[in-house]
Amino acid sequence: MSTADQSLIPAVTLGWRIRMAIEFADVKVQDIADELDVSRNTVGRWMHDTGKPPRDGFVKLIALRTGVPYEWIRYGVEAPETGPEQGFPQRTCFADVVPFRARRSSQPALGAAA
Repeated sequence: MSTADQSLIPAVTLGWRIRMAIEFADVKVQDIADELDVSRNTVGRWMHDTGKPPRDGFVKLIALRTGVPYEWIRYGVEAPETGPEQGFPQRTCFADVVPFRARRSSQPALGAAA
């Protein structure tokens, strides 16, 4: 394929992959926005690659909500096979996937009555 032919191929961007994941999961953009505690316009900007891209924690939450692998949404590659047989433990850390703002608002203050 020549260089001229390659220029006709559109770039597969982070926004495009976010949009595809949301459509694949048949989830409404408003539902994603509500779960991430951001505006619908913010999710729309992410989907159209305008403004700042989403933080990694938001991409991880989108992946969890849609069932689409995080690695595909973030980097456009399939998730590597991981597990005990490959020497890599499978784990999900709440602190890795929930942005600080969401964690802070859902937990009682230290020393507060339960």
